[in-house]
Amino acid sequence: MRIGALTDVHYAEAPPAGTRYSRQSEAKLTEALDQFVRSKADCVIDLGDLIDTGASVDAEKGHLRRIAKTFARFPGPRHCVLGNHGVDRLTKPEFLDIVGQKSSFYSFDAAGYRLVVLDATPPYGVRNAPDVRKLLEECGKVLESSRGTSMAATSRKSAAFGT
Repeated sequence: MRIGALTDVHYAEAPPAGTRYSRQSEAKLTEALDQFVRSKADCVIDLGDLIDTGASVDAEKGHLRRIAKTFARFPGPRHCVLGNHGVDRLTKPEFLDIVGQKSSFYSFDAAGYRLVVLDATPPYGVRNAPDVRKLLEECGKVLESSRGTSMAATSRKSAAFGT
């Protein structure tokens, strides 16, 4: 199985800041996706932070729409792991709607493997707090249905939850 993995695209209409060149990230994403196609990747997983923090919710929605359109150029399955910048101002439902994904934690099968996408974004506010019970139920279902199957899991940050 070949997985195209990328992280920290940080697209935004913003001037360079330190080592971050957010406006150039769309071209870099295109280059990576072209390489994934040449490498015959079975799927692509963005490991978080497709966008950088914007000046407003509307700005972030615009950034995400633009970079999601570029990401959608990959001809196979695409998956997004939530990162802190993706839900800095946007709610999880807003982010997921724009990238065309139903859930922030789920599992899928690819080339004989079960892959699990976890949502471990920190609870910066009530609107973004992970639904831990639902996450644990999903993980339980995946483990039960995956007996004898090779598995891999990914999340943006540690998936360990505490009080």
